[in-house]
Amino acid sequence: MNDFAQMMTGGGWIYASILASVFAAGFYLVNQYFKMPGHIITFWMRLMIVLGMAPMMLHLNWPQNPLFYVFVLISVLCGTTADIRAMNASRLYGGGVVSRVMPLSVWGAFAIWLVVGDHVVQNYLSHPVNSAGIILALGLCVYFSMRMNRNPVNKEAFMVMLPALIGYAVANVVNKKAMHFGFETGSLSGAVYGYMFVQSAIAVPLVGLYCVWRRRHDGVTIYMSKKILAISALLVALFWFCHMIYKNY
Repeated sequence: MNDFAQMMTGGGWIYASILASVFAAGFYLVNQYFKMPGHIITFWMRLMIVLGMAPMMLHLNWPQNPLFYVFVLISVLCGTTADIRAMNASRLYGGGVVSRVMPLSVWGAFAIWLVVGDHVVQNYLSHPVNSAGIILALGLCVYFSMRMNRNPVNKEAFMVMLPALIGYAVANVVNKKAMHFGFETGSLSGAVYGYMFVQSAIAVPLVGLYCVWRRRHDGVTIYMSKKILAISALLVALFWFCHMIYKNY
């Protein structure tokens, strides 16, 4: 039995999903307090991920299927742009607002996966009890998040987050496809950490170019403390790193 099958059989995925949610909350809350521009904090946190992961990548089995890297590239275009917008939304409206609407991206990913997944609909129909439980869990996830009394979601905040929700929905589906092709080598760790490293390595130059464009386009220099920027980017990087480990596993 491989390591993935063992984790699924033993119920390890339950603990992994809970921890992924906890670290995701921290990811959005950081910029509520530090209020860094989304593109700048995203650039520096991705750069920190690349520098921090580089030594360990020398000892992992890299995925061999080219489709893994194709889907990672697509995930950068969707997920990184969503991260920038989510960081800006957290700065403007607070991490609570962002966390409350994020479950909608899960429904979006669920709908997309029904279309692009292999035999997904047939599997759901053949396991009606499990399917009902999944639908109930998704429904309760959205219901309870929207019932929170703090940080009311206004129309403006929702519209700011809408492109991010779409981006995260697509990125989650692409993530599943990348994990599938990455795990073909038999090394789950190679797929999990390879996804994080390659995605960040591609994101650094892309977001860096966007930062340069924004600086020229805005025509003003945004003042920020280098110390505060370093602390906030490091915290976001740590939360993202831990979240993605458990999410990918």
